[in-house]
Amino acid sequence: MKNMLKITALCSLLIIVSLLIGGCGGGTEQLARNQGDVAITVTNSGSTAISGVLVEVRQTQGTGAFTTVGTTSATGQLTFTGTAGTVYYFQLSKSGLTTQTDIARTPQLTSTVTLNVIM
Repeated sequence: MKNMLKITALCSLLIIVSLLIGGCGGGTEQLARNQGDVAITVTNSGSTAISGVLVEVRQTQGTGAFTTVGTTSATGQLTFTGTAGTVYYFQLSKSGLTTQTDIARTPQLTSTVTLNVIM
């Protein structure tokens, strides 16, 4: 009987620790939600980061309404989180620069997909 109580207590402790560890990582939550990230970096031809680039996305190439993702940071970066396995089409624009459109990327569950754009 004592052994049964020890085993039950140990199993309970292991379950609690597993839940705590799983709750600590954002990747676990994204996995549960079937989401992945696209890491966007925008530079000029000299590899200097471009901030303030408007990033928009849609799920249909060439048609459909855009959804604004945001603007790039001072380091020229922005992260988009979308449904894993879904193709998204990105448009990047900034006044005075040539707009880049219909750049396809598909977020993945297990790794971050990169989108490096030179404007």
